[in-house]
Amino acid sequence: MSFDPEYGETLVAAEDLESLTEQVRALVCNPARKADVFDLEQAIWAQVAADRLTAVLEGSLTAEEILTDHFVRRLHSDLYARIWTWAGRHRCLETNVGVSPEQIAVRLRSDVDDLRGRWLHAADLTPRALGVWGCATATVLPTSSVLPPHCERAPARLASAACGSSASTRAGSAPR
Repeated sequence: MSFDPEYGETLVAAEDLESLTEQVRALVCNPARKADVFDLEQAIWAQVAADRLTAVLEGSLTAEEILTDHFVRRLHSDLYARIWTWAGRHRCLETNVGVSPEQIAVRLRSDVDDLRGRWLHAADLTPRALGVWGCATATVLPTSSVLPPHCERAPARLASAACGSSASTRAGSAPR
């Protein structure tokens, strides 16, 4: 059985291309494939995860700081701002996932505040359980290569351009 297009060859939709940052549009192969963008996302996710884990282990990022809607928005921005123009902002369009756009900010704050209250005042939520919840809702998979084999550009150049400096993605830094 043959698939058309082949696995990894699906092109980024035109409306999604418009949402890519100029830097990413210049770096990904032409035509841009979803796999190219996914590989960039994976490289950035791995870096952001390592930065946040280091901050937690050093004690400079606490559960109380993580359990805020500001942290969630900042994390979203850190994960996607180097790739997508919509990073760090609430969705404005209706999709088939989750909450309607006009309810996102309210639900996010309510849900995070509920979890924060439970963390601060109930004995049933342990750091391990909170970590398992976080891993279950936002899996981060590091990647060994940030470019698919069909792309001729140098992986190191693309990775450094996409990932930038880890210092700018530390939790608690001022919003961009």
